[in-house]
Amino acid sequence: MTLFAAVPLAIFIGYLLGSLPFAYWLGRLKGVDIRQVGTGNPGAANLFRKVSKKLGVLAVFLDAGKGAFALVMGHWLGLSPSLAVLAGVAAIVGHLHSPFLRFRGGAGLATVVGVALVASPVSWLAGLAVGLPYIIIRRNTGWGVGAGLLVFILVAVLRDVDWQVIMGISLICAALVVRAKIVEAMPRQPLRQV
Repeated sequence: MTLFAAVPLAIFIGYLLGSLPFAYWLGRLKGVDIRQVGTGNPGAANLFRKVSKKLGVLAVFLDAGKGAFALVMGHWLGLSPSLAVLAGVAAIVGHLHSPFLRFRGGAGLATVVGVALVASPVSWLAGLAVGLPYIIIRRNTGWGVGAGLLVFILVAVLRDVDWQVIMGISLICAALVVRAKIVEAMPRQPLRQV
């Protein structure tokens, strides 16, 4: 397959994978529309807090799996690490703007974690060692993931991971923080029924 075919295909498949709203679907299994409870965010953290801890954890793994699989699929298509990360970025965008949820979605943190795992497993483990205790002790998912991703980036730089991959993940993280702050500041509007 040529590069000109592989890159758009990887981006398209990555977006489709990312757009699968697992947390929303798992909430519906319990009869709850997670967009109507808690923060209104159709992501794993809201599912964990308002519906079921077990389903919330499952949603985290499924959402991380979307990002990881998208990046692996980019490699399977023969893309270099810096181009394969585009499939991971597309999965994150799909998670944020799912056509299944009228182009709304979760915060994308778990999907970023999945992309980071495949991009640099050793750096990911270092980030997990910092981020997970923070999440458990402080009960703050956003700051825990942020701290973990910062450590991931630092270790990736020290381990000489492809700079384009590091830059891509760094920019994604920065964009997610900005997006989260903007969404947090906006008043929550009820969903219209169609």
